[in-house]
Amino acid sequence: MKGLERAQARLQQLSVRAARALQGAVEDAGAETLSAARDIVPVRTGRLKASLYMQPEETACRVAATAPYAVFVEWGTRYMSPRPFLLPAAREADFFARAARAVKEILQ
Repeated sequence: MKGLERAQARLQQLSVRAARALQGAVEDAGAETLSAARDIVPVRTGRLKASLYMQPEETACRVAATAPYAVFVEWGTRYMSPRPFLLPAAREADFFARAARAVKEILQ
């Protein structure tokens, strides 16, 4: 069936394009999250800010800090109020809106 084979080939191409677009959206959102986190992270010595990194993965992008006390700054302790910098940065990047735009562009 010629038509079926052609339709399957087009769906495969669409799938590849969608994966690329979503990966691009993931990496863009990760880069924006990292940049925003660096802008708002509390700085005393600069170690926490210097420990921020981004690691793109297949369908996600990890933005984190390697400083051992990063979690205490983000979430606080019973002695210290939280001073979040990663969650607000991630919200600002708005990955879901980026992903939705990428998929819409492919489908048009």
